[in-house]
Amino acid sequence: MKVRSLGGATALASLASLAVVGVAGAAAPASHSFAGKGQLHEIVSIAKSGELPSSFSCTKADADLGKISYAEGQLNTRITKGQAAEAAATAAGDSAKATLIAGKLAKGAQLQADLSKVSSLIASACPGSSATSPGAQHAITHLQDRRAEIAKVVAIAKADALPSTFSCSNAAAEQAKISAATTKLDARIAHGQAEESAATAAGNTARAQHLSTRLAKATALKGDLATVSSLITARCSS
Repeated sequence: MKVRSLGGATALASLASLAVVGVAGAAAPASHSFAGKGQLHEIVSIAKSGELPSSFSCTKADADLGKISYAEGQLNTRITKGQAAEAAATAAGDSAKATLIAGKLAKGAQLQADLSKVSSLIASACPGSSATSPGAQHAITHLQDRRAEIAKVVAIAKADALPSTFSCSNAAAEQAKISAATTKLDARIAHGQAEESAATAAGNTARAQHLSTRLAKATALKGDLATVSSLITARCSS
């Protein structure tokens, strides 16, 4: 298992929210990752087998534990919102919605258990590793920073204006980051389109619609990145 594959903030956001996505509007904030379901299956498989793959390495155990801890925190938040939504639906007499949410909450609880199991397996295989170590905290901080960056891009694009604090001395570096992010996003979109086509061909309408929604969000983020890039160019071209 390459636990490092869980390292992308977008993938972890997707992983953390998969079980309860859509509950009380608690979908992951612009995760745009089409790898989340595969990673979810990997976590479930490892938890079920009770063993880490032979390829697992302890060299990044602390960081991996930090990433799992972060995912658990995101999932806990969404489950809490889901429980409130279930209670509201029940109080409103909407039994169908309450039942739907209850099913998602059950999946969320199982994912919590699976994440905890994998975390325990790593800790046992790598004595001395900890989700509270400096390495783990660094990984968590990195994920939080990535989420904050996405939120910042969306806010700037929505306002159609750069913050007054933006300095053109950082323009080249920011444009490079935007270019790299766009390239990665293009790859994910292409992969998502292929998955959507496969789901459609297989008659899996629900899966195809789910992917279509994620593709729309990814395309929107790509547009936001382009808007920010244009704003930087307009301000700093002279």
